[in-house]
Amino acid sequence: MDQMTREIIQQFSTLAAIPHPSDREAGLAPLLSDMFESVGGTVQLDSFGNLRCDFPATAGLEHAPCVCIQGHLDMVCAAAPGSHYVPDRDGIVCHTENGWLKSNGHPSLGADNLLANSAALWLLKQKFRHGPIRLLFTTREGQAVDGAKSMNPHWLDGVRYLINTDGFQANRIIVGPAGGCYQVWNRTMDTVPDPRTPYRVALSGFPGGHSGFDIGKGRINPLRLLATLLAESNAEIAALTGGIAINAIPSEAAAVVIPKDLSAFRKTLEQIPELGGMVTLEPLSEPGSVWAPIDRQAALDFLLTLPSGVQAWLPDCPGVPACSSNLGKTEWRDNTLTLHLFLRGTPQEALDRAARGCNLLADRCGFTLEQELGYPPRDRTSETPLANRIAAPWTRRNGTSMEITPVHEGLAPSRLPPKHPDMCAAIMDTTILDTHSTRERAALEDIPRLVHLLKDTLEEIAVHG
Repeated sequence: MDQMTREIIQQFSTLAAIPHPSDREAGLAPLLSDMFESVGGTVQLDSFGNLRCDFPATAGLEHAPCVCIQGHLDMVCAAAPGSHYVPDRDGIVCHTENGWLKSNGHPSLGADNLLANSAALWLLKQKFRHGPIRLLFTTREGQAVDGAKSMNPHWLDGVRYLINTDGFQANRIIVGPAGGCYQVWNRTMDTVPDPRTPYRVALSGFPGGHSGFDIGKGRINPLRLLATLLAESNAEIAALTGGIAINAIPSEAAAVVIPKDLSAFRKTLEQIPELGGMVTLEPLSEPGSVWAPIDRQAALDFLLTLPSGVQAWLPDCPGVPACSSNLGKTEWRDNTLTLHLFLRGTPQEALDRAARGCNLLADRCGFTLEQELGYPPRDRTSETPLANRIAAPWTRRNGTSMEITPVHEGLAPSRLPPKHPDMCAAIMDTTILDTHSTRERAALEDIPRLVHLLKDTLEEIAVHG
């Protein structure tokens, strides 16, 4: 491992030790502000927690185009069962192993997006030729990119190029990120007393992952799987929960149930290890209440008819989804069942159709829309010129070409460039696998490649405009 990589990992470890889940990432801002100011930056913080820092150009390059390097401050906090990891309280402990940067296995790593932020900070401590640079770190990226939506558009005044560092893969430039629609559905459930012994059934150990990047990999959603098993076994249901975030494929799900036939139910659960997960079934001490038959049927109908996974693929980009749906989280509280659904789509018409379809299903099953947030897809054709400029120095330095592709993730450039239509955007990153899961890891060999690519791109734009 070279000195650059060691210093960036040390920087990442310092920042990662501060808890920063989505909507509770404010603890990072003071430390980052001090770091930016110590290397000559001018810092602003808005009421939404978004952080902006301007760095002056190298002498003689003051009139070069301003480039904004943009990332996000928050992370999606997956936690291993039994780890006792609390996102609001606990930071990330990381280590290197066999060429990878990893967490200790209790939470997700949070390299999305803090590792690229750390790399950009390291670069700005070095001396190299560049024009005006603006760093922009937004909040609540894991909550429908809400920080970028709320940001004052004047924070982008003067920016000609926006480089987002949230792309998960070193040899790829992203253009045209997908749009998204986040829906929250509620149904108040009538319950009836049941004197029989209830059981808690829990599915765990499934891979989970990012609901955009990993959605086309055929990963099982344990919330859907558990709902299917409960429907097929005709079990009475007292509670159903699972998942951690709207933009993460769940890795676990649990229910409190009264099986119609306990032996047959145990036999049904034997398939879980064959599907790649783990299962526990344990009796509870106190009987309680179960969902009334009409409510149980309505909830299962909705859970099992909502779209799940990839619904369509982009015809001109094999392997890239055009439309997908992920049931990311289910909650049971105060006799109310709440479902969190995240739809992704390109073009906007496909996303709108998917959202309307879910509205119709909800109405038929007696669910009420509590919240709906959305953001648009980006037109990839307008972003390709910048992508080509970034790809050229990569090829000169590494001797290989970069893939320029649309993706199914929803990223801050979906929110930011519309505020300044003449601004061109593209997305790059280092290599991160199994994002939003406890298996998340970042390739050490690609960290310096990201730094060199950022440096080469900033120098090329400063000199050639």
